Amino acid sequence: MENLLAVDFCGLKLASPIVLLSGCVGFGEEYTRVQGFSNTDAGAVVLKGTTLEPRLGNPPHRVYETPMGMLNAIGLQNPGVDKVVDEILPTLDFNETRFIANICGSTIDDYAAVTRRFHDSPIDAMEINISCPNIKEGGVQFGNDPDMSARVVDACRKETDKPLITKLSPNQTDIRENARRCIDAGSDGLAVINTLTGMAIDTETRKPVIGNTQGGLSGPAIKPIALLKVFQVCQVAAPLGIPVIGQGGICSARDAIEFLIAGAATVGIGTALFYDPLVCRKINDGIADYLTDNAMNSVADLTGTVDTPLSSIAPAQNRPRRAPPVRVGLKRRPVVGSAPAGQAASSCQVLTSWQSPYAWKHDRLLIHTSIDVAGTVDCADLCGNAARHDGAVRADHHVDLRMETITTA
Repeated sequence: MENLLAVDFCGLKLASPIVLLSGCVGFGEEYTRVQGFSNTDAGAVVLKGTTLEPRLGNPPHRVYETPMGMLNAIGLQNPGVDKVVDEILPTLDFNETRFIANICGSTIDDYAAVTRRFHDSPIDAMEINISCPNIKEGGVQFGNDPDMSARVVDACRKETDKPLITKLSPNQTDIRENARRCIDAGSDGLAVINTLTGMAIDTETRKPVIGNTQGGLSGPAIKPIALLKVFQVCQVAAPLGIPVIGQGGICSARDAIEFLIAGAATVGIGTALFYDPLVCRKINDGIADYLTDNAMNSVADLTGTVDTPLSSIAPAQNRPRRAPPVRVGLKRRPVVGSAPAGQAASSCQVLTSWQSPYAWKHDRLLIHTSIDVAGTVDCADLCGNAARHDGAVRADHHVDLRMETITTA
C-alpha cells in the first residue's frame, strides 16, 4: 500500500512530513529512551546546532516556561563538529530516518568550515542556522541582514552539493526579501521560522530569569506568527520550486495541517515533544485521516491549497523542481553508515517529570516531561541540469553526480 505521508523534500524521500527540530532531540537518539518513541515516526531529524569548536553554552538559567510557550537560551552548547562527525554520527541508525546537520558559526569562514566537514560525512542534508537569537555573536545578526544571510549561504554552497536548508529568523523587517536572497545564493530549502526573541523578569529579584537576559520563544504562543511567515515565504519560494519546513508552535495534527495548507512541504515539531514525546505518531495519524477524508492521495496534494485572494502559492504537484546547484570539481562521497550492533549511543540526561503551571490544551491529556539532551543515511545519487547560474556551473552545464563528472554541453 502506498504511503500517504511520503514526501519529496530537496530530493530526499521522507516517510513522513514531520521533521524533528534542532535543539529539541539532541543528536538524534535521546528520545529513543522514551518507551513508545521511534525516530521512524519522523521523516527527518535535525541534529543539535554544531559549531567548528566546542561550546559550553550560556550561563543558567537557560530554560523558562511562559504562558503557552517556553524561553530558551542554551547558547549552542555542543562538542564541536569533529566529535560529532567522528564519534556521534557512527552511533546512529541510518536506516531509521533522514538526518540533517545544523550548521552554526560566529563568522562566515566558520560556517564554511563546518559545512566542509559535514560534506565528508554520511549526513543527508544541512540546515544553515543564521537565526539563533540566544548567542552574542553571529546567529541572529546574520539572519536579520539579507546581505549577510546571502553571503553565509553562498559560502556554504561552495563547500557541498548536499541539500542546504536555510533557517530564517522571524525577527526581521521583511522575511520574504531574506528568503529571496538565500534562494539566489543557493539554498535548496527553507525552514520557517526560528524562535522569536523574548524575555522574562523575576519580580522578586527584578532580574532577568534567563542568564543570557533574552532567549528564543517557542511553543503554541508563536503559532499564528509562524503560520503567517510560512505563508509569506511560500509565496516567494513555491514558484521557484523551493520547499519549506513550516515550524513554530505545532502541537497537534490540526496545527500541522494548517501549515501544510499554507504552503509548507513538511512540518517541524519541537517544543511539543517536551510535554508529549509521542506526539509525532498522533500527528501522522491525524494528517493521514485528513487526506483520506478529503480524497487526497498525498501530502503534496494538500500543500499550498490555502484559499485566499492574497495567495499566489502554486499547488505542490505543479511546482517546478530545481536541480541543486553543484560546484565544479566537488565530488560527492556516497557513503552509508549505521550504528554498530550493541554499541551504545551518546549519553544524555533524563530529568524527572514535572507538572507545568500552564495547560497547553491541545486535544487530549497532556504528558509533562522535561528531557535535557546534550546523527544518517544513504546518500542518494543526484542527476540533473543546473537550472540557474551558480558560480562556475551555468545553465548549459550538465551535472551527472553518479559519474562524478561535470561536462559542458
